[in-house]
Amino acid sequence: MSRNKWLNKNIGDLTGKTVLITGSTSGVGLEAVRCLLYKNCSVIMAVRNIEKANMVKTNLLNEFPNANIKIEVVDQSKRTSIMSFVSSIKNNVIDSFTSKFLATAPEFNNKKEYYPQMNLKKF
Repeated sequence: MSRNKWLNKNIGDLTGKTVLITGSTSGVGLEAVRCLLYKNCSVIMAVRNIEKANMVKTNLLNEFPNANIKIEVVDQSKRTSIMSFVSSIKNNVIDSFTSKFLATAPEFNNKKEYYPQMNLKKF
């Protein structure tokens, strides 16, 4: 089954929803962005490399001309970058977020479990 066919069957329209995604310039994160844009979701790309993110955004806008894509810079290894990032997004309504960082950081929970996605609220 193709991606779009599966999305049409299993995911409703996400107009009015916003998802924050780290790791959104390649791999699974980029594919998640594509799926969300296909379903009319607004996306905030949390990135380290602004140049790469701008190239990715240009390509995504060619694929999804009416997409609402925002880029925010954050280096998750630097506290000052995180604080600046939080200040820049704190007034956004974010319905969900996906983070490679949380998926690979067992110190965020005492059971050493891995959480690939953390939903702030269900769609």
